[in-house]
Amino acid sequence: MKRNADKKRLQRGMALLVVLITLTILSAMTVEFIETNEVYLAAAFQHRDGVQAEYLARSGVNLSRLLLSLQGTPVLQSIGSYPFWKFADMLLDPFLVPIGDDGQPLDDDEQRGGLEREMANINFSTAEGLGLKEGQSFSVTIVDEESKFNLNVGTLTQPARRDATLASLMTLVESPIYDELFRHTPEGDSIEREDVIGEIFDWSDPDQDKLGGAAGEENYYAHLTPSYRRKNAPFDSLQELFLLHGIGDDFWSAFVEPNPENPDSRVMTVWGTGKVNINTANSQVLLATLCQLAKDEATGQNPCLDLTTQWNVMFLLQQFLTIRTFIPAEDVGSFLNMISDPSSDPMLAMMMAMSGEVALVGLPMSRQAKNEARTFLATQSEVFSIYAEGEVGNAVKRIHAVVHANPRDPDMLDPQKKIMLAGGKVLYWRME
Repeated sequence: MKRNADKKRLQRGMALLVVLITLTILSAMTVEFIETNEVYLAAAFQHRDGVQAEYLARSGVNLSRLLLSLQGTPVLQSIGSYPFWKFADMLLDPFLVPIGDDGQPLDDDEQRGGLEREMANINFSTAEGLGLKEGQSFSVTIVDEESKFNLNVGTLTQPARRDATLASLMTLVESPIYDELFRHTPEGDSIEREDVIGEIFDWSDPDQDKLGGAAGEENYYAHLTPSYRRKNAPFDSLQELFLLHGIGDDFWSAFVEPNPENPDSRVMTVWGTGKVNINTANSQVLLATLCQLAKDEATGQNPCLDLTTQWNVMFLLQQFLTIRTFIPAEDVGSFLNMISDPSSDPMLAMMMAMSGEVALVGLPMSRQAKNEARTFLATQSEVFSIYAEGEVGNAVKRIHAVVHANPRDPDMLDPQKKIMLAGGKVLYWRME
């Protein structure tokens, strides 16, 4: 009897142990199941927020395209060449008003959309369906691609424009402070400035001849692993530059994108008509452009090689940048006259008198040089980059789109060829 009792107690102990083990396993499985579901739920929320952020960024792009399409309207023609799109964040502010679940604004700010009210007599204070819910936002930056040097120089058919662009690129890189950059290339060798500019030209030109008539284009690239050939077609994106001999991160930081956080800091582009807008180009681009036009008729030398003259031109350009902030140049001729003869511009003369500066000597330019300049300088732009960022919670989506706001493409016209479709033509699209 005692043995049977001990056996029953042992069986009960084993049953209890099995139950405890089972409960432990079930508890562990439950915890793991809960954690897995939490991960899946968080991933689902993140995906949901990511999709919403993407479409907020797309909305930013489309609203910017709509904004750019207004350039030719009578309202904006009245302000001349003023780059109104630089204030895209203010112009699109009514679309960022916080709203509740009922779709109504959370505030009663009747002043929102004040810029639109002043410019086009549009009142957004009573508009419905505008705004974003809490935690949602988008931002937009519009950059003028025609304020930069176009690297698709090999596609230019007019010799004067092609030579002028090549000369401007050479002026941009010729400063002695960049000697080390060309002395140590990513490939571990050295390269002349002229060769790098030649590589850019040969990549985008339609033929297989090297600039200057030297040996064939493919000598260097044929020995790489893996080997590849020059494109002999226009650049589609700036990232293609990394395929070229002599171009790496240092070149990119010095000339292409000095400040990654500010896309407007770029001085190079692969989109645009090939012209430079004097109302939006920075001083670095304008200096290189003007210096390749200048020529001292007495000596036949470029006066920009003299540091004093270069400083003088930079000072003139700084004054011009100040003036154009309020009064953009309406024609290229007046700008060239101001640079070659500062005393001919009343606004500049007044600024010089107020600052107490001595009279400046202009940059000499021949009549022929001024006529050539009119072929690659402009006061308005047609090609723009739109940098849109949508944010919902922790999800962020960024879109970089390049738009030709006024394309002369038959596919973009209506059957009667009278009305251009709003929004222009998308030349490039990249989402991150």
